[in-house]
Amino acid sequence: MNAAARAADIALRVCAAASGYGLAALWAMACAVALPMPRQEAVLGGMLLGFLVHAGAAIWAFAARSPARAIGGLLLAMVPPGIAILWAAP
Repeated sequence: MNAAARAADIALRVCAAASGYGLAALWAMACAVALPMPRQEAVLGGMLLGFLVHAGAAIWAFAARSPARAIGGLLLAMVPPGIAILWAAP
């Protein structure tokens, strides 16, 4: 394995961990703020959804053809929960 391939492999792993965590946290916050149910249930539902989102983000990061495509896809997936948080926040 050459240095470029090793660097791309490390970038994918970092992308999967860091971006997946951030994406899961954004979706959890969006659910906690936007769901029309009692606050405790909305937070719990958002946290449960966050686990699924984090797993999906890791799968996406490793399935992407390049680190740039993985990061771009994960950043694009952060837009809807960000808008929901800004829209529904008191």
